Formats: sequence, structure tokens, C-alpha cells
Amino acid sequence: MTDLTRVEAEDIQRLDNVLADTGSSPLTRRSLVTRAATGAAAVGALGALGPVPAALASSDFSISRIETDAVTAEAMAVTLLTHVVKNHAKIGIPKDLIPVLKAANAAEYDHYETLRSLGARPLTKKFWFPDSFFHSSKDTFGTIEYAEKQFINAYLIAITAYAKKNQQTLARYAGEICGVESEHRALARSALGKLPNN
Repeated sequence: MTDLTRVEAEDIQRLDNVLADTGSSPLTRRSLVTRAATGAAAVGALGALGPVPAALASSDFSISRIETDAVTAEAMAVTLLTHVVKNHAKIGIPKDLIPVLKAANAAEYDHYETLRSLGARPLTKKFWFPDSFFHSSKDTFGTIEYAEKQFINAYLIAITAYAKKNQQTLARYAGEICGVESEHRALARSALGKLPNN
């Protein structure tokens, strides 16, 4: 799957608007929008976020790159959640959340397998995480919440890119995965006591 497409200024602005609505930090927004801007002649649309290197404004935005990034991220999620489940007692994860983490891990593995079945190949399957991610249940769920926010944003980019290439089935897969990642973020936020009635 090496088809190339371009992300245009209106797509970049739309992405920036979505990120602003999700409460993403300016640094996170800049990072994600800059990556999305690869291949876009959208320097003007990014003015509020800061300068974009000229090379990014003229490069191609590759569907295969999206798939490679996605399958690598899913491999990372499986590695992270497997570690959390195995070390839940040491981390201080409440026992009633272990089935939730196992279910989330199974879903991330399903995403990984789905992407692999579509031809995506991860850049690596080995990941290392700072110990600070696992000092406490709060640190761990904070890490999961942050990671899920990035996954949601990445799949939003994928939906747009697939739709622009008229690849409806792939856009649908990306949308379904995005929905599951949204559930995972909500579960992490619940574990952190950030949702109403907590």
C-alpha cells in the first residue's frame, strides 16, 4: 500500500480545530499537526502553531506511513499494557481494574493483528518505558490517558487520509479503532477520577 495522497490546508485546519476541542496542549497540537502537514502546502494554515520546516510543506503524505505508524503504536500499546497487567500489584493498580486492562490489551492486540492483515509492518516490536510511567496507579493511568489521546488523534488523521483516497473500508476500520481508543481514554480518565460521579 504505497499510494500517496496530500493533506491540504483545510484538512490541517480541521485537525487543529479538533485537537483544540480535545484540550490538547499547544506542544501536542504542534507535534501532531506538523506530522499531518507532511506533504501539505499548508504553511499559512499553521501560522498560529509556529513555523513549519519548508521540507514538510513539500513532502508526500503516505498512506503506508500512516499504517506503519499505527501498527507500531499498537505494538507499543500491547507491550505497555502487558507490562502493567503483569506488574499490577507492584504498581498499585486496584484489582477491580485488572479485567479492564486485560480487555484493553486484547483490543490493542486485535488492532495490531488487523493492521498486520492489511499489510502494515511495525518499525519495531521492542519498546522501553521510563520507570516513572509505573511508579503508581496514577502515573500509569496518566500515561495510558496521554497515549490514548495520541492514538485517537492519529486515527482521525488516518480516517481523513483514507477518505481522500476513496478507501472507505480502511476509513471505516480506522474509525472503529478510533472509537475503541476513545473508550480506553475514558476508562483511564475514570481510573484517575477525572469523570463526573467519581
